[in-house]
Amino acid sequence: MTRNIRSWLTKIVATGALIAGSITAQAQKTNHLTEGLTLSAQIAAKGAQGIFQDGDNVLLNRYGGAWKGTTNVEQSFYRLETQALPPANLTTCAPLISRLLAAKYNFKWSAYRFNDPVTGKTNVSTASPFPYQMLALMNQNKGFTNSTIDLDLAQAGDIVVFAGISDPTDDHAALFIRTRWESAVTYPAGLPDSVEEFEGLTFVEVEILDSTGGSLHSDDSRLVEYPAGVFTQTEGVGTGVIGVLVDGDGIIQGHTWSLPSNGDPFSGDDDERNDWVRNLNGRLELQTGNGGRELRIGRPAL
Repeated sequence: MTRNIRSWLTKIVATGALIAGSITAQAQKTNHLTEGLTLSAQIAAKGAQGIFQDGDNVLLNRYGGAWKGTTNVEQSFYRLETQALPPANLTTCAPLISRLLAAKYNFKWSAYRFNDPVTGKTNVSTASPFPYQMLALMNQNKGFTNSTIDLDLAQAGDIVVFAGISDPTDDHAALFIRTRWESAVTYPAGLPDSVEEFEGLTFVEVEILDSTGGSLHSDDSRLVEYPAGVFTQTEGVGTGVIGVLVDGDGIIQGHTWSLPSNGDPFSGDDDERNDWVRNLNGRLELQTGNGGRELRIGRPAL
């Protein structure tokens, strides 16, 4: 067994034990994630039966809406399945999280005032923050008990925020489900497309729950197969898998919206391994630097 494999097996065991203990001790703190996963599963189950619309021909799963409805824009919402009504969702990324928190804990973002890094306004509040505003709240210790870029410390139900370095409004928000530490891949060194600064880092798969538009993650529940062999891409709430590049201490160095789809990092063929490296390089959004996109994980103050 190599040193690298041994260290990651140790991390899997240790992190698994830590997360299991934390979830047991704080089960009430993950009710919002449980609700979101239930909603996603109910909508996916309908799709697997070929049911994509309600009795009024309105899609069950939609991306959009406004926090406060207007004559032109419908108010965002979600609804779990009942005996009388099918499950339904009309949200974008951050409002889905805000509605889940409000429904399960009566949590109100408006209770926290912060400085907006985009508008330059100070001491502002909002009932439904954009993802970049959630990041600002994390950085200003408002509305979150803590935040981190250490993937080892992420727990189920934490909020994952993505925001561009140059343009913070290039943003997204999701709920953390788990890290697939068993998927860890050491970035290959010495190949034609290997980037020296990435060599020795580790790429892992991370499961999230979010609301998205036209761009899917890997293993995405919004890609529905019905009937067999026919796939329909839906929008709105769902689960998917992103990739995260970390150093030996679990500190995030970059991420990908979806996983590499070409090559094989474990192949004995250098061309296959290099195909994977090249595909990963093209997807990576670095944690820092010009053109980068920060990923930060925060625990809401519930």
